[in-house]
Amino acid sequence: MKVGITGGNGLIGLHLRALLHARGEDADVSLISREDFSDEKRLQAAVKDCDVVLHAAAATRGDDREIYETNIRLTNALIHALEKTGRKQHVILTSTVQIEKDTGYGKSKRENGEALVAWGARAGAPVSVLVIPNVFGEFAKPYHNTVVATFCDQLVKGEESRVAPDISVRLMHAQDVAERLRELMETKETGILPFPGGTDITVEDIYRLLSGFHTAYQSSIALPQTRSLFERRLFNMYRSALPLSFYPRPFAPRSDRRGDLFEMAQVSSPGQIFMSTTKPGQVRGNHWHMRKMERFALVRGEARMKVRKLFSNEAHTYELSGNRPAFVDTGTFSIHALENAGTDELVTAFWADEIFNPGDPDSFAEVV
Repeated sequence: MKVGITGGNGLIGLHLRALLHARGEDADVSLISREDFSDEKRLQAAVKDCDVVLHAAAATRGDDREIYETNIRLTNALIHALEKTGRKQHVILTSTVQIEKDTGYGKSKRENGEALVAWGARAGAPVSVLVIPNVFGEFAKPYHNTVVATFCDQLVKGEESRVAPDISVRLMHAQDVAERLRELMETKETGILPFPGGTDITVEDIYRLLSGFHTAYQSSIALPQTRSLFERRLFNMYRSALPLSFYPRPFAPRSDRRGDLFEMAQVSSPGQIFMSTTKPGQVRGNHWHMRKMERFALVRGEARMKVRKLFSNEAHTYELSGNRPAFVDTGTFSIHALENAGTDELVTAFWADEIFNPGDPDSFAEVV
């Protein structure tokens, strides 16, 4: 199945790509770019061989008129290109609960859904319009995708946040949206499809949770308690906003004539502690996680740890030593590897925020 994605570098597009990548189904995924939309022939060529076209590209910033006209233009161009191919591609539009509003964004999404459904009826092609609540998740851009990303960015930078009182939102993690999109590719369910579920929460409570995570995580080795999958995802998103230079974080050893003692972590959530030895020149890791967090702490030896965000070409390197006790926490959707860079055996202690499950390991092999 060949899948073309508009807006493939946006929040939902990236999470769908990550899901397909994890499942080994990304070999036939192509990104339909802004340049393709600027040239009629290029756009036709981009969609011609696709079995599925996910239309996630949309303007969300600017004045109402600009947003409306941009989104209508993009969808009209896509429909024209589809008509020219003469095929019956399955088209999935990511829509929004804001279609009930007469803002430029809401109105354009509503009309785009109607236009695509009408094209599908004319062409005899399946069209799925997925109506999504507010989406958050790793890869989200501050001041763009979601207030969650904006709060995370402001907390990390020490900036003041404006918290709107008495406003509630329904939040859905982007990976849940990606799972539903993947399901639609299989079932070809058509029509205007509301997305059930999500978490109803006030903007004040979002900020309260994120601020609590920030205070606890910045000030000690303690890991904040997360009481649900939703809170765990909020914490992971907060951590994704931290610069890579935030690590390594030094421990505060207690030393006496017997040697050193240091606390590795303070946790109130379930998890697993394990240790490894690594021979000189050998590498552990070269994988990434969708939900799992791991803490690396060197006990003895010299190590080089490399980290690269998924779909990025830039890797960051940490030089670690058992003589300088410190830890690095891995982020979700972040490929990581630990190499013994010394001449002696490397001893590393780990903490993970869930017990390893061979049936659902949440570990995807990829070289940094």
